[in-house]
Amino acid sequence: MFAFIAALHVTGFWRCGKHFPQKGLLVDLAEFSKKQIARLENEPMLRVTEPTEEQLQAAKSGDTEGEAELRFDLAEVMRSLAVEDFQKDGKPRMDVLKTLMPDAKFNAALRDEVWDAVVDDGFVAPSAEE
Repeated sequence: MFAFIAALHVTGFWRCGKHFPQKGLLVDLAEFSKKQIARLENEPMLRVTEPTEEQLQAAKSGDTEGEAELRFDLAEVMRSLAVEDFQKDGKPRMDVLKTLMPDAKFNAALRDEVWDAVVDDGFVAPSAEE
């Protein structure tokens, strides 16, 4: 039996050894014990629903878990950057991100998407005045 589990927080939420992104993740409940399933279903930071046909198809066509993990890691790195690691437009510099995450594959569009989510979540980039 499958479930679609989405985090309420922009950067996702970890529970039962698995990261659940805000956009949701299709999971096979057989991976979890009955106790873990109850914990997931009762977790206020997660929304657990039956998957729609569209969600089942989307999960089959892409690596949603890998992408969610990349987004989470990018957001964490962005929050750790220093003043000089940002461009004049306020976005994190791609060269800095690539240096800190050498094995990750991402482009400026994904960087911008994750950055917008981090900012929407209330993060403020450090400034020289601080």
